[in-house]
Amino acid sequence: MSSPLLRIRAGIEASNSNEVIAGVKQADTQNVTLAPNVRDMITQWLKVNAPEKLPEIGLPDPTAKPVIPASEPALSAEDKGQLASMKQAQAPPKPVADDEGITVGSGTKGWASVSADAGRAAVGVAANPNRQVQLQRYCG
Repeated sequence: MSSPLLRIRAGIEASNSNEVIAGVKQADTQNVTLAPNVRDMITQWLKVNAPEKLPEIGLPDPTAKPVIPASEPALSAEDKGQLASMKQAQAPPKPVADDEGITVGSGTKGWASVSADAGRAAVGVAANPNRQVQLQRYCG
């Protein structure tokens, strides 16, 4: 009998989700510990190649429709007031200048793109081609 890891690897290489599931189940029944990163890799592979098989190893099926409640429960006036105060408390603070006058920026907004040759001479071309360089010789 082969090891569960070899079975899982063979299943992945052959794109056989049944073999991968069988290898995981074999590891569980033989008390073979699969490292968390191995289980994560198997989960990612199954999500891409056979998401309907995830419940067989104890994970929720991502293709299943989520259960949505029929209606939202009615909130009392007190609950609505608490909800409003929570939203205000969670609002990001206004930018405040620190002791050096530095404030938080606007993130990715307000940036300008500049071409790479912004006023610089091209490589191999002098910035001032008319400039004459005098060489000094050391005679010593």
